[in-house]
Amino acid sequence: MNKAGEASDEVLILDDVHRRYGDGPAAVGAVRGVSFGIRRGEFVSLVGPSGCGKSTLMNLIGCLDRPTGGRVLLEGEDVAQLTDDALALVRNRRIGFIFQTHNLLTRMTAQANVELPLMYAGRPRPERRTRAQDMLGLVGLAHRASHLPTGLSGGERQRVAIARALVMNPSLLLADEPTGSLDTTTGLEIMRLIESLHAGGSTVLMVTHDMAMAARANRVLHMRDGVLVNEGEP
Repeated sequence: MNKAGEASDEVLILDDVHRRYGDGPAAVGAVRGVSFGIRRGEFVSLVGPSGCGKSTLMNLIGCLDRPTGGRVLLEGEDVAQLTDDALALVRNRRIGFIFQTHNLLTRMTAQANVELPLMYAGRPRPERRTRAQDMLGLVGLAHRASHLPTGLSGGERQRVAIARALVMNPSLLLADEPTGSLDTTTGLEIMRLIESLHAGGSTVLMVTHDMAMAARANRVLHMRDGVLVNEGEP
């Protein structure tokens, strides 16, 4: 691994990352010395049993938390060293989040939900409208732009969430159990959409407990007790 993160094709590098909670003998190591890299355009899945540290690791990669040791390099920049304001900009502009529970604002239309990251970035309204419409079209929901989330199916809500994750053209898509709340058929539809985004050039890191879904990625990372125990092709 390029420890300095110079390789231009590596979007993400984790270098001996630790996350401990508490101090002294009672400290708990949720993530213990994890190192791996993701190249631009890769689709990588992260699997492991409940409590193994997957969610903690995703929070570190997504700049929602800071490591207590090691480095998290996003396009060569050690994000753990950034100020809180700079981290907020990274989350808004360089990372797209796809959550299991959609996290849509129920009183806002699909269009308005997708526009939110652009609004936070200070983009003018005409640009926001056009870009959001384009992203809803990409996920097959241009005709549902004026609907509230309560008027959409579970799969449609997840598509809106994916459109919102894509709207800033992020360097990395983080998908946390993106099919976990969906039935099998709808989950497969969402996976096919994620695969099509990857085929179009998106870099994707997906956490899942579903090995069949994980195997659709280019590479699978297996995590247990806070460490990576296996890595390879599905």
